[in-house]
Amino acid sequence: MGNNNFLKIGAILLWIAMSVLSGILTVESFYLLIGWNKIILWIIALAFLFLSSLGTKYIYDSLNTNNDLDYEKRRPRLFSGIALLICFWTCFSLPTNTHSLFIYQTAQETAQKDLTEVEVKLQDLRDGKLIDIEWGKKDNEVSALLNNLESEFEHFERPGFGPRCKDICLKIEKAVNSDGAWKMVTQPTADRKTLSAIRTEVNNQMQIEKKTFYNRKKLDTKTIEEIKKLLSNTTKLKNDLTNNNLSDEQTILLTTSLLHRSYPVIAEHAKDPTFNNRVSKTEKLKSVFDTLKGWIDGEYKGRGFIFWLIMSVLIDVASFVFFTVAFKKD
Repeated sequence: MGNNNFLKIGAILLWIAMSVLSGILTVESFYLLIGWNKIILWIIALAFLFLSSLGTKYIYDSLNTNNDLDYEKRRPRLFSGIALLICFWTCFSLPTNTHSLFIYQTAQETAQKDLTEVEVKLQDLRDGKLIDIEWGKKDNEVSALLNNLESEFEHFERPGFGPRCKDICLKIEKAVNSDGAWKMVTQPTADRKTLSAIRTEVNNQMQIEKKTFYNRKKLDTKTIEEIKKLLSNTTKLKNDLTNNNLSDEQTILLTTSLLHRSYPVIAEHAKDPTFNNRVSKTEKLKSVFDTLKGWIDGEYKGRGFIFWLIMSVLIDVASFVFFTVAFKKD
């Protein structure tokens, strides 16, 4: 009798320990998903775990032929136990615990990648590199049109005036805001000297356009200061992550908040539509559903998702076993 009591006390203590561990994981996942008060979430988590444990005990009692449970009560108790496991463990505790264990391994790396992407974009905006890139595309476009025009001038069927000249000239005029190219080509004396004159005219006009373009694209002082502040916050947050100064919960919430402030600035001033209403990979880690979907879609290949799923199962199964041992009928 004394040994049996000692076993029950030990099982109760181990059940409490496993319940606390499982509760921590469930509360972490629920808090990231819905942000409720943690006291309320703890009550919910422990209630779910208790009901899941009770379901396991019901199943054990219904299958154990050595207890004094009436035969007619065994089948209802078995079905009740299965229902409790499905409702409160399979649908709640198991996925949330797996989610929390998985983000322990994934959150920091994912946040660093998202922050680095934003940092590069913000630095390019601050330094005007994106304006240089955009102007370079326009410059390359005009250069390609001039080369095409030269090819038309050297067309073997119509030397000096190929069949596509008008179309090319009109595109050049539109690109440089000038209407001189086509007028030059339509002159009776159009030849390679005309082509040279067009190049000179276009180059001169491009210099004017470049100055206007840069003045138009230049960011105002307020925006520059906003970008500098975002960059400063990004650098600080990355350093905190590197030095392991933040919990996984803080990592996800702080990174998501900073990205929410950075993305609209990049979308507006870098003219990058991919940043409009973007949901970062870090933000997706807040949701057990998005994390599971990401795993199914192969986004977390090689991240050990199955391992953490197995660990979650082992934690809860241990809790169920200890509960059953602690409260089973002798």
